[in-house]
Amino acid sequence: MNDKQSLIQELNNTHQKITSLVTTLSDDELAMPYHPGVNPPLWEIGHAAFFFEVFILKELDHVESLNPKMDDIWDSFHIDHKDRWKPGIIPSRQDTLDYVNEIYRRILARIEARPLSLDELYLYKYAIFHQNMHIESLIWARQTMAYPKIDFGRNEEVSKVAGAETGSSSNELGDAEIPGGWYHIGMPGESEHFATEDFAFDNEKPGFDKEIESFRISRTLVSNEEFLAFVEAGGYENKDYWSWGGRKWLCTEQSYAVPPDTRLQLPRHPLYWKQEDGVWYERLFNEWRPLVGHYPVTHISYFEAEAY
Repeated sequence: MNDKQSLIQELNNTHQKITSLVTTLSDDELAMPYHPGVNPPLWEIGHAAFFFEVFILKELDHVESLNPKMDDIWDSFHIDHKDRWKPGIIPSRQDTLDYVNEIYRRILARIEARPLSLDELYLYKYAIFHQNMHIESLIWARQTMAYPKIDFGRNEEVSKVAGAETGSSSNELGDAEIPGGWYHIGMPGESEHFATEDFAFDNEKPGFDKEIESFRISRTLVSNEEFLAFVEAGGYENKDYWSWGGRKWLCTEQSYAVPPDTRLQLPRHPLYWKQEDGVWYERLFNEWRPLVGHYPVTHISYFEAEAY
């Protein structure tokens, strides 16, 4: 993404994805109930477009806002999470899409019409990567609300971990030994390649050297079957595995039903798992599927990972 052609291609790709994540929702789905872990979809795409407007159109071209009355609404620093759900705060679907599409057209026209400086390249990539984070957030909202998975037009049912095709267990590969020593963490604070191979967000720089003791780490992600062994061995009942915070989390009732069902129960397995007639299932968006043992375990909390 270091030239005009690849930059435009990725801009088009992210724009198509983020708008389709909204246009494919029904009116009822779009009016999803409040949930502390997600954002209203219309706020999500309006905020992502606002990012382009602020850091490129305003910063570089010093243009006025398309709609100054909406600046505080789209700016995550100015509107609390709960306030994003209040009726009448966010414009309609069509008005929001009109804003998002207009910002996209202006950014596209700007890239096509001007020489591509390194400063501009950095900001374009910064805004595109930020938009990708909100695409991920919108997909996460679909999982949270049990909405159907969206098909972006490519085969994404690929093997999730090494060995998935053969069904080999990840523990067959063993651990990797990482020798102790000095390692460089992060990216250069100053670099002539700051917009290309040394691109990084500001919180990834400046880099620093850190001495690390030798350690071992699994060569693969923890699989469902490995985590299931922890569940079935009583891992959630054995307080010795859990930290102080983890024990408190274990005593906190959570909603294991699809929103807006608010029935609560204590956590005794991952959030999107259930067992019926001795068979374990995992909810993937709006479908319950038999748990695939060699896939990596997903949607677990910090405390669950710590206890495991």
